[in-house]
Amino acid sequence: MSEKSIIEDIISAAAKHGRESEPDHEVGDLQDLLRVAWKIMEPQQRIRFWNHDTTTELLKEWGGN
Repeated sequence: MSEKSIIEDIISAAAKHGRESEPDHEVGDLQDLLRVAWKIMEPQQRIRFWNHDTTTELLKEWGGN
């Protein structure tokens, strides 16, 4: 199973949960998984994620840091 397939399966499962229950559950599921990913990342990985172009662009678009 490829890394892309794994992440797409996770996103699909969260979307399915939202469709089958409440739409907020999709967002909550993804927030929970992002927190888990952050928790298990090494400090250097966290820095790379934070400084990644996509992260920076989205945060600016969303009005974040």
